[in-house]
Amino acid sequence: MEAVREFRIGSPERLRRTTLAAMLAVTGAGILAALVLDGDPSAADLAAAALTAGVTLAAAAWFGRRARQARRTGIALAEEGMASLEPGAPERRLAWRDVLELRVQRIPAAVRAISVGGAIQIDLEFGLADFEELLGVVLRETPQANPAPALPARFDHAHAGRYALAWSLGGIGCAAGAALLFQNGAWLPAAGVAGFYLLFLWISAASDPRRVEVAPGAVVVASALRRRTIHAEQVKRVRLHLRNVGNDNAVLDVSLALSDGTSLRARPPGVDPFALYRALVAALLEGPT
Repeated sequence: MEAVREFRIGSPERLRRTTLAAMLAVTGAGILAALVLDGDPSAADLAAAALTAGVTLAAAAWFGRRARQARRTGIALAEEGMASLEPGAPERRLAWRDVLELRVQRIPAAVRAISVGGAIQIDLEFGLADFEELLGVVLRETPQANPAPALPARFDHAHAGRYALAWSLGGIGCAAGAALLFQNGAWLPAAGVAGFYLLFLWISAASDPRRVEVAPGAVVVASALRRRTIHAEQVKRVRLHLRNVGNDNAVLDVSLALSDGTSLRARPPGVDPFALYRALVAALLEGPT
């Protein structure tokens, strides 16, 4: 397979691994110094210090090796398919026509391309440079993977029950804590606890789509607080992209880029992003099917 383009792990991933290695080294050095410089260390202190130093150095070496490997890890695309680039591992190739499913993985954070029968699996890691461009090529070349359902179609929040239970338990806990604080005369902290919970509840209810209804020429995006109908002429682009959720973590999201310059999130939690993306493109950008 002659590669047309290669996608490699980007610098943020290498930086995170390098930082972790440095942190382990500094932590181990601090423990070692605390033990050795403690006046008259015993044999047990010296043994513990030696063990700590050995483990720390081994961990630092391992992370350093992983960082070096990451520079050479990636995906190669060709006209007939894709291949994994992993140092020390045999090259895995997957033809476009053989891709049966695209699946979002949490560990590692990646989109996994799975062949018919599951014999070949290739991970497109979120840390790859130009990841969204890579994913766009894969989607274009594999129309048989995660096809859009027949229109009209409805996509519902897949974890609504668990979310409601979690928010209910959180509300009970916050209410109990606020009541306890209020009984002890700490009315300001009690109000702060209640306000903190209500603020996060409002943000979640306003921002997370709960239901998306897709029909030729229009889409309805409904959250717990708002229901919006978007027509095809209002949509400039359907985006399948990474959304940062804090602490250098990302999730795969679907958004509508609107003609007024704003963006509207359109993926309810737990919904297959690829089938939703294909349905939105078919309904809003390709006309009635």
